[in-house]
Amino acid sequence: MNPAAEAPLPELELEFLQEDDQGPLVEELQTRLALLDYYSGEITGCFDSATKAALQNLQRQHRLVEDGYFGPETWYAITFWMHETQFPSVKKMLCNGATWAMNRLSRLHLFKQPSSCKTSH
Repeated sequence: MNPAAEAPLPELELEFLQEDDQGPLVEELQTRLALLDYYSGEITGCFDSATKAALQNLQRQHRLVEDGYFGPETWYAITFWMHETQFPSVKKMLCNGATWAMNRLSRLHLFKQPSSCKTSH
């Protein structure tokens, strides 16, 4: 196993990223994708076509919208897979009240309760 994969990683920030973005958040995204065996390129901090292809492969495997953008659903997939072995759908996670994710997403104005969730009062 890769020794870097055993070291605890800081929380991956949830910020919308797309091709041509650059900086430390892109570097962290590339690192996570590499640890998950989706990205084999150099960690440059530049969101290039290789980073986009790696992200699309992850999205395809987890049945997310395969758009190559790093947003809330892809953030959840990467964050979850860094710590767990199963991948429930984002909708299921939100409907089941995963408060840590809902709080994080709502603070960023990215969370909206799915309309098909059954709520009990």
